[in-house]
Amino acid sequence: MLKLKLPKDLYTNPFKFIPLFFFISLLGSLAFGQLLSLLEILFNYKATLKNDISNMNLWEQFILACIVAPLIETYFLQHIPYNFLSKKRVPFYFILPISALLFGAMHYQSIDYIFYGVMVGCILITAYHLWQGKKINKFYMVSIIHAIWNFFVFLVHNLT
Repeated sequence: MLKLKLPKDLYTNPFKFIPLFFFISLLGSLAFGQLLSLLEILFNYKATLKNDISNMNLWEQFILACIVAPLIETYFLQHIPYNFLSKKRVPFYFILPISALLFGAMHYQSIDYIFYGVMVGCILITAYHLWQGKKINKFYMVSIIHAIWNFFVFLVHNLT
């Protein structure tokens, strides 16, 4: 069996934790994109991942996607479900799909966007669960990861 040796401070050091979850998000997005491409090739399926903020000016998009949305979504879709269900002693393997489905449901612009949201929701609630840092709490850590990811997507969509 393959044993993966992780750094001892991976879950407490933001300079290791944030790049890890950015990389996981990138891999997930690339895999999702490949799946959509395969569906297009096999079934002539046309994916729609456009969101509702694309008709706003760049500053409005930036503020909403990189500041407002990460804080609000992290609070309502990771922080509240995780803390409420954890206090009820609900195991994480039940919390993960609940939080991820809530996250996906909030991104209801299209069925593709909902599935993409569920994938990203899985990543974010897992980050929330794993983070053990003392100087930055779980809420702010996941908000930062979410904001960085949204900023990356913002750059890709607006510079290409």
